[in-house]
Amino acid sequence: MTGLPAPAARSPPGVLHLLKATYLTEGETPLYESHPTRWIFLVGPVTFLVLAVIANLVLWRNVTGAPIPGLGLLPTIPSSSLLKVPYPVSSWPVILGVLLLLAGVLFFAIRYYRWIRTVYVVTSTRIIRQKGIFTHDYDEIQLGQVRGVEIRTGVGQRILGYGTVRLSAEALGANDMANETWPGLPHPLKFQRIIEGAQQALRSPRPPGPS
Repeated sequence: MTGLPAPAARSPPGVLHLLKATYLTEGETPLYESHPTRWIFLVGPVTFLVLAVIANLVLWRNVTGAPIPGLGLLPTIPSSSLLKVPYPVSSWPVILGVLLLLAGVLFFAIRYYRWIRTVYVVTSTRIIRQKGIFTHDYDEIQLGQVRGVEIRTGVGQRILGYGTVRLSAEALGANDMANETWPGLPHPLKFQRIIEGAQQALRSPRPPGPS
């Protein structure tokens, strides 16, 4: 049929989107790549920011002395010897509210940037973790060192599609991720299956083809 947009082409397998491809060695194939789940990094700052916005709306209502259109249910702060209604803009409750709002924005920005800079990658030979805010820090462990992948998921985690993963491995260097726990890994069972499949491929390499 004409007039319909063509379906979007899927990315070919083995292509990195989150980790720089230059970090891979020759012949190394990426098998899994993911950020941690947003629930781990962003729920706290989003909640803080929403509460800070509501607090500032309440304060602004007390500054103006009039209800905000569409937000008539917001409470007013009763006057007292210390707090008077309406507030002057330069009063300490208004300044405190603005500072809380700025702190909420900064909190969200830092956690969001940490989230997008944290990447977990499984390749045909190793597991890589990228992290860091101002610099890229890389930790890695060879698949041959991994002795087991333990997965723990609660009911809420299963509903939201993530879990906690613990790698049991031999520590052979300062940058090895031996016996670490990673909370908030999306699709942990897929992560475990990919590691097991890659280890099996390492133990049973394909025989050379006919010359």
